[in-house]
Parts: sequence; C-alpha cells; structure tokens
Amino acid sequence: MNSASDVVAISPTFDLGSGDTTLYAATTRGLYRWDGGTAGWTLCFNAPVYAVGLPPTYSRTGPSGFPRHTVFVSTDDGADNEVWFSNTDGDIGGWTETGYAGTSWGRVTDFAFPYNFGLTGYSREVFLAAATLPPQPVGGAGGVYAGLHPYTSGTDWSNAGSGLNSGASVWGIAAEPRLFTPATNQEMVCATDAGVFKTTNAGATPPTGVNWNR
Repeated sequence: MNSASDVVAISPTFDLGSGDTTLYAATTRGLYRWDGGTAGWTLCFNAPVYAVGLPPTYSRTGPSGFPRHTVFVSTDDGADNEVWFSNTDGDIGGWTETGYAGTSWGRVTDFAFPYNFGLTGYSREVFLAAATLPPQPVGGAGGVYAGLHPYTSGTDWSNAGSGLNSGASVWGIAAEPRLFTPATNQEMVCATDAGVFKTTNAGATPPTGVNWNR
C-alpha cells in the first residue's frame, strides 16, 4: 500500500494470536485491508475513501455475511457524496451503494453503531457524521444522519440532527459502549464546529426525533 492513511479501523476481535488480524485503512487511493504478514495489504475499494466503519459485531472469523463481515465506507463520485457497504469483508465486487442522499447531505466523516448491531431488528441502525466542505464542490449540508437496514433506499435514511446548528459540520460521532442494550441506553455524542453535542434519545422512532444539546 503506497498511500497515506487518513483513517484506520481495527476489527473488534483483533488478536495477533488468532485468525483475526484485520485492519482497514481509508486512503485517497482506496480502502485497503490488512490480511496478515504473509498476504499484506489488499485493495478492497478502488476510489477515494474518507471514512471506514466497522460495527461492534464485526468478526473476520464469524459466521458469513451480515453483520459479522459488514464494512461501511464514505466516498464520492465527483458529483455527490456516497456511502457503500459490504457484507464480505470489503472484497472487490461485493459492495452495494446505500440510499444516502449525497446530493443534499455532506461528506460522511465518521460512523457509529449499536452494541448488538445486526443481531436484532432494533439494532440495525447506523449513524453517520457528515461535514459541509467549502466551497462545497460535492454534496450538501453536514449533520447527523441515520440509516436503517437494508440501507439501499432513500426511504431507509433520515436526518437525525435536530438541535445541531443548521448545516453544521460534524467531524466525529460516538455511541455509548452498549448503545440500545438495554433499550434504555441511548446516549451519543458528536463533535461539531460549534462544539460537542449530546443526545439521550438516540433510539427515537423515527430518527428525525433524535435531539442534540450542548
């Protein structure tokens, strides 16, 4: 891999003594996956990647498919911001574009997930932080957005940034360690140009009801 890495994601079950030594590096030349000392780095996504997200339930050695082998990336195609996901550890050819409204919403900078992501219907939600990047050559307003499985339709996505400054750039988002487990665990924080904001109702239905306060 001959490229600078902007973001690195480590498998939650990473263990040098086990079968999972998986790392992902998001770079301007694509997404790369570390497959161990013999195989080295493997190109997984052949386009600039600005953020990569691994759910807490990710496990390279777990049962095949969603959610154990699910990976999310943020990219753009020169016309709009995009979010793609793979249920095959990011293998080339195994990616699906989501219905994220990238012509209206900003570049995704970070991901956050429930503790039991994908293991229950309630925990299939993914939260995104997004930034407005002047002079805004691609995409739209920053904020917090939420997607519901299967993620592929525009109706699967909602603005979940009520209470943030309108169009605020959000550079990071984090969920409490056991978000939605139990269901009363609903705290998240996000970092914006206007400071750090917190929500205590991340499980609001629909996600447009999620409220943020400084």
